[in-house]
Amino acid sequence: MIVPKIAVVTVCAAFATVATACPFCDVVGRPLAARRDAASVVAIGEAAGRAADDAGIIRQPFVVRSVIRGKGVTVDETVTARVAGRVVGTAILLGIDDKPDADRFEAVAADEMLLGY
Repeated sequence: MIVPKIAVVTVCAAFATVATACPFCDVVGRPLAARRDAASVVAIGEAAGRAADDAGIIRQPFVVRSVIRGKGVTVDETVTARVAGRVVGTAILLGIDDKPDADRFEAVAADEMLLGY
């Protein structure tokens, strides 16, 4: 009885292949940690107006409440950021210094749990 089970496991192991990556990873997009690490400016902001479509890109104004890393942005400054959809409340602002002002920031809606991350 044990010999057939071992044979089945051996045959299955012989035909097994190692998956190199998740097939859904490209669908989800870049992880937040990777975007945060690539950003030269990381700040916490609060939505300061409505999101608006700007030639196919949704942008929304945010008031910077805290600067975690980087220079070129100050507390209480209003910045415009790309968003996936309307943000209500707090967001993490990820900025790249060498991009034009209209494309400099990206905002991700955030709650206390995400902010602790």
